[in-house]
Amino acid sequence: MTALEWKTKILPNGLLSIPSTILNKLNLDFNSEVRILILKEDESQTEIDTPHPLLAIDNWAEDMGIEDLSEQHDHYLYGVPKK
Repeated sequence: MTALEWKTKILPNGLLSIPSTILNKLNLDFNSEVRILILKEDESQTEIDTPHPLLAIDNWAEDMGIEDLSEQHDHYLYGVPKK
């Protein structure tokens, strides 16, 4: 299976437009059978509402109550003596 993603709009007649570059890249003709997944984006969300997941890492972090965890992680993970 080959997959490609692009963004398009539904035309007034209810059809979707597939650019010729996509047709050519996937070697499609007008009788080709394809699978379509339709995802409707939530227009109420903005880039600010949905930051990159790594920018929200502090939302997932748990306070372990260990003050020197970042400096002594080998001790807490593997039991080696503290440095």
